[in-house]
Amino acid sequence: METKIKTGQTNPLKKSQILGGSLAALGIKGAMPLHHGSQGCTAFTKTFLTQHFREIVPMQTTALTDIATIMGEDWNLLEGMKNVIEKHKPELLVLLSTGISDTRGDDFERSIKDFRKKYPEYAGTKIVYCTTPDFVDDAHLGYTNTLKAVFKQLSPAKMQTEKGRVNVLPSFGMTAGDIDEIRDIIESFGLRPVFLPDISDSMSGSADFFYSTAPGGCTVEEIETAGAAEMNIAAGRTMGEIAEQLKELNGVPFVTFDSLIGISETDRFIELLMKLSGRMDVPAKIKKQRKIAIDVMLDGHFNFGGKKCAVAIEPDLLLGVSKFLHDELGITVQIGITTFNSSFLGEIPAEEVIKGDLEDVALKGGGVSLVISNTNAHLTSEMIHAPLLRMGIPVKDRIGQFIKVYSCYRGAAYFAAEIGSILLERDEHESWEEQTENYRRSL
Repeated sequence: METKIKTGQTNPLKKSQILGGSLAALGIKGAMPLHHGSQGCTAFTKTFLTQHFREIVPMQTTALTDIATIMGEDWNLLEGMKNVIEKHKPELLVLLSTGISDTRGDDFERSIKDFRKKYPEYAGTKIVYCTTPDFVDDAHLGYTNTLKAVFKQLSPAKMQTEKGRVNVLPSFGMTAGDIDEIRDIIESFGLRPVFLPDISDSMSGSADFFYSTAPGGCTVEEIETAGAAEMNIAAGRTMGEIAEQLKELNGVPFVTFDSLIGISETDRFIELLMKLSGRMDVPAKIKKQRKIAIDVMLDGHFNFGGKKCAVAIEPDLLLGVSKFLHDELGITVQIGITTFNSSFLGEIPAEEVIKGDLEDVALKGGGVSLVISNTNAHLTSEMIHAPLLRMGIPVKDRIGQFIKVYSCYRGAAYFAAEIGSILLERDEHESWEEQTENYRRSL
């Protein structure tokens, strides 16, 4: 399938790379994302993440001014790093560029060397950097690019294998609920999962105290010892690139899943865990979850049949959601819209795939029964008279989105139930309208 690319953005679907980079940093315990740019870049990112997670979202800015930009000085950056380290004492400082600093051509590697030379007393604080200009690509790539930079600069080397350790690389679109669900399943096989990164503590509402750096997540030590794992599991196609990078750094083998959404992908996942653990059977609770998921899908099959859907979301989620809709629920994906031109977009089971924006939902989504996208698609879905199932970032008009589960068998059951309920309500409403109109004509 040929992927169409839209040049302009009328109603943007994509978000800034800085948002994705910040989210990656927030999954590392004691980390602080520091944006080298104007205050507005940080304000928008903080607003989006705060509205979505409804939690404290630690991040700082160097507050780069127009004069400093023109003069090309580094003092904003060096002083900003010094102030953040003094005040917040992060274990890891994640330095992210913005459009203004990237356009200026700042050399972060040199700046960090200058900082180390000027302030040797802060040698104990680890610093990594990543270029995340907001005029290129989107939050999904900002997330993956930041993780690549973290692993490269913290250099997880080859080391003795820790029996039972499994590294999981969760995709940008995964919720805190997804991570907890995957953790429970891996632990039920007697293995020790390490999520790189892990937002299930820092951004799930489990912290009941004020914090100025990420209160939970994977530790810097777990990143540095990533080479001790028996296996790296990439939960998302783009995360496979990071797994490949880690294999080059530390030799750990990896398996890439398109997603962990749906029965088929979860079956593959369970087979892998059985192989890693040496178990010949599947825990009873997981068998039960699979039966429930299939039952829910059967319960809703009358409502799924013959339906069409528009999906506007990041590439990893678009691939996973579309395969679930098409292959397992029998729903046609009329249009798939995503944020950047990934190599695997041709594999998405949709009638048409576009690298575009939310305007394309209105232009190409006529006649669909359901739209799956983030909150920003609300008005667009109303224009085509289709209900919106909220998914991705941001979801700012619903409570608890970040604890929802879409992954594995439980996630398949919940996701199918949510889709089925929306379509059932739509079918009932259309039937009621038709019966009411027929009744009026008979009077």
